[in-house]
Amino acid sequence: MRSSVLIGGMILLLCLLLLGKWVRHESFENYSVMLTRSYFDEHRLTLAADRTDVNDELMATLLTSLFPLLSVPIDYQHLQPQHLVLLPQMYNNRVIPFHDQFVASLYPICLTLILPINSTVSTYTDMETVVIGTLPNASVDFLTSFASIMNLRISTVVCTTYKELYSKWKKNEIGAIFLLVSHPNQFVKLLSYQEEIKFFNWNQVFDNVNLRRILNFHFQDIKKISISIQTYRLFKLSQYYTTYGFYVNLVAPESIPSEYIYRLLQTVYQNISKIKVNFEFAHSLSPEWMSYCPPNMNYHSGAKSFYTDINVISDYSPKCYMLNMACNDSTIDSIDGIISRRIGII
Repeated sequence: MRSSVLIGGMILLLCLLLLGKWVRHESFENYSVMLTRSYFDEHRLTLAADRTDVNDELMATLLTSLFPLLSVPIDYQHLQPQHLVLLPQMYNNRVIPFHDQFVASLYPICLTLILPINSTVSTYTDMETVVIGTLPNASVDFLTSFASIMNLRISTVVCTTYKELYSKWKKNEIGAIFLLVSHPNQFVKLLSYQEEIKFFNWNQVFDNVNLRRILNFHFQDIKKISISIQTYRLFKLSQYYTTYGFYVNLVAPESIPSEYIYRLLQTVYQNISKIKVNFEFAHSLSPEWMSYCPPNMNYHSGAKSFYTDINVISDYSPKCYMLNMACNDSTIDSIDGIISRRIGII
């Protein structure tokens, strides 16, 4: 019995090593469907991305394959004025102000709490009874904020790699894993085939009206998200899992030339179908999805021009039109405030 467990662990560790190697060496030529690369090389900016999640690094790899960008690990505390940033919306009000220009919405990241199949954790208060392993940046930042907001004493272990996370799971040093990641996620897939696991039901938190209002107040951009889990081996009848999370946006300082942003979006737009074939986690990508600008951000001038040209946004606000009101920033802010109060965000 012990030998079979050891062999299973060695297989997963080997898979993780191969996965890490594949992520590091993924190149433009290796995509299953060839992408149409831009040759607009007048500028070379830096793209800052969260590299703790495999899919985030893959998106950074994709963008640098399509466009002349240099990719670096993100440092939320020391963003540079010239950086394009892949930024989860949970950080919208927490980063340096000059990164307030919206470029594109790319994919969602989801609250994912992984538990052993026999775990007794069923409510958010039960999280105090287990040690939770997690990853740096977005994952630990959300978990820490959640614990503070909900007045929980959660014990966490922050691991730097998926390999370390799995090692601590196998040694019973952690009783759960929390990830704020997109799906399908290769680590979760491999883990589901090695271990009998289940996902925490976040609906039992957000179905409580008072708790939902509290969380919406602190995380105004959090959204209900349904993800396909058919690639995972989970003891669940449904092929879909309902959770909550944030969109990951590409944001930029206003100083980046509008023609550069326009051409970048044009290149992504020309490759949407091919991107969805190569990257399962980007299955929701569409012109409409890309153009969804959060209420607390403004379009970069290049992004606004592009989305207007492909007819997914307009200078006219449907909210103003329906209420027969003059359409200006003040009016739209007032309407958004009314809507927010009605749904209980404020």
